[in-house]
Amino acid sequence: MKKLPLILLLALMTLCLLWETWLAPLRMSPSGVPSSAWLALKIIPLALAVKGFAKDRLYTYKWMSLAVWLYFIEGTVRGWSDKGLSSQLAWGEAALCVLLFVALVLRIRHIRPAAIAKL
Repeated sequence: MKKLPLILLLALMTLCLLWETWLAPLRMSPSGVPSSAWLALKIIPLALAVKGFAKDRLYTYKWMSLAVWLYFIEGTVRGWSDKGLSSQLAWGEAALCVLLFVALVLRIRHIRPAAIAKL
């Protein structure tokens, strides 16, 4: 249970990176290189949380439980508006976000009494 948020975070990062660079980029340049690969930069906030997740930090879990909803919104909007593989990947992103949020809430509830006792 302790590693589940980290595993889900890494899965979300991998999905976002592959989606925007290789699987279904928004635009391709004439040379075949994704011209929208800059959208892959959206994984930076997720990458910033990896260290905190690995060290089991309550603060990181708290801010990520709020930030994950931005990715959920993107997934649902693009799930409704995109077509084909991009739509499926968007719904996958939304599902991963919900799973990550649930895992974060459960982890926060587990850690919080111990963190309060340290004060």
